[in-house]
Parts: sequence; C-alpha cells; structure tokens
Amino acid sequence: MSNVEKFLAYEGMAKITCVDTTEVVRKAKEIHNLSKTATAALGRLLTMGVIIGADLKEDTDNVTLQVKGNGPIGSMTVVTKKGAKVKGCVTNPEIEVKPKENGKLDVQGIVGNEGYIYIIKDIGLKEPYVGISEIVSGEIAEDFANYYATSEQIPTVLALGVCFDDNNEVKKAGGYLLQLMPDATEEIIDKLEKIISNVPSITQMLSDNISLYDIAKTITGDEYLLTMLGEISNEYICDCSEDRMTKGLISLGKDELKDIISEGKDIDLECHFCNKKYTFDVNKLNELLQSID
Repeated sequence: MSNVEKFLAYEGMAKITCVDTTEVVRKAKEIHNLSKTATAALGRLLTMGVIIGADLKEDTDNVTLQVKGNGPIGSMTVVTKKGAKVKGCVTNPEIEVKPKENGKLDVQGIVGNEGYIYIIKDIGLKEPYVGISEIVSGEIAEDFANYYATSEQIPTVLALGVCFDDNNEVKKAGGYLLQLMPDATEEIIDKLEKIISNVPSITQMLSDNISLYDIAKTITGDEYLLTMLGEISNEYICDCSEDRMTKGLISLGKDELKDIISEGKDIDLECHFCNKKYTFDVNKLNELLQSID
C-alpha cells in the first residue's frame, strides 16, 4: 500500500499530498541515535522532504532542505529525490530540551525561533534554485507554510507531526500539504478554513488508522476527491559510496592530499547521513594523488 498519495479537490481548485513517514522517521532515529525532541524536529523535516520528493519528475532531480535556527540542535539538513527517497542529518542529534508546560515536546525550543530555512532545488536548470525564508516559529510546518506564502505566493496549509508510544519509540509520523490553485473561489477558501480549524492532528488520524484517502477527505470536506496517478512509497535511503568519497578527496587538490599522505596515517571519512565509514590507507591516497597528476 502506498504511503504517499496525492489528490485534487473541488474540481482541481485545491491539491493535497498526504504522507505516512513512520518508517522513515524510525530509521532516522536509529541511525543518528536521536533524542526524543530531536526525532520530532528532524522527523518533521524528513516528512517535508517526502512531500516535496513526491513531485520530482526526473531521476537526477533533488531538493535539499536546511533549517538553521538558533536552538541547541544546530542545523538540520534533508535531501530528497524522485520517489520521495530521503536522508537527513542534524548537528547535535542527542541534544534534548525540557517539554513545554502542557507536556508537549518543545520543537520550537530545540530548533530556535530565529534563523532561516533554505530550499535548494537542483531540477535540471543551469543553476540550482535557492529559496530562503526566515524562521517564523521553529515549528517547521509553520516555517515552510510561510515560505510558500511569501516566496512562491501559494496559499498553503501544512501539517507535520511525530508522536511516540509509552516506550518513547516512534508510534506514527506523517503530514499533509494542501495548496490552493489560482482559480479557487472565496466560497471554497472559506469552507476549507472552517474545516481545517477543526480537524484532528495528523498523528492522531494516523494513529486511528485512517487511510490517507480518508485523511484527505477529512481536511477538505470533498466527498469526490480525484486521486492522482503515481502513488509511491517513501524510504530513508543514503546513496553514499566509496566512489563519491574518492571524488571528494580528489577535489581537495594535490597539495592538501600531499599533506595528508605525509602524516603516514590512514584516514576515515564518515557519511553524515548514514554514519557509514570509508577508510583510505596511504597506498590508496598515493594512487589518488597519481591519478590527479
């Protein structure tokens, strides 16, 4: 069954993407040994990446999302590719902050309420497109909704969420993106605003085992949704390789490689997205140096 589904509502006046990213967030938590609140923060950004990845057309397309706030988690980065394949990392994965007074996780407190979000789109143009928007709350969903409204002038409703079971393991994670088309009428806009103000949280609906189709109906009130083709399944997957690491070393140039070799020690390079290590001994480094010559 697909865990990424796209729909059109009210005869194309609104488009909706609904995603269940539970397995993606669970894997990220395991790989990075994320604290509970860090899991909620990176999980939301990974979910945003899945939503964006669902719209990529070419195998070579990719979008990088970065959140650089003034909170203790530092920077968060997510890279998404066609088919909603995502990977992510954070500066301080094990950092934790106290919950809010109401008991909810303080995502804003760990991300920070000042800074910027970056959307870097490499989709076959001469140069990647870089969009920048200020952090307005640190809650991730509000920040990206603000980006769409201010930078792309698209009225957007965005929900991203991660919830946990009694053992502090990821119970459910997911989100939805609802955007209005230019021909949306005031009547439809008013109707959607009233409905969305009263819908349950995305994690509550997923926990209640409501299908993505029924979630889309709940948030739109449209009983005649059009399901768009191209349903896909998201996945946390890192495409690092020894070849990529080798190219990174070559890019350092001859002088820096000579300095590394002169120390006479093996070097270990670690992928930030999956923590896999690649070891290059002195002989291999000499071969790289010769290849540059």
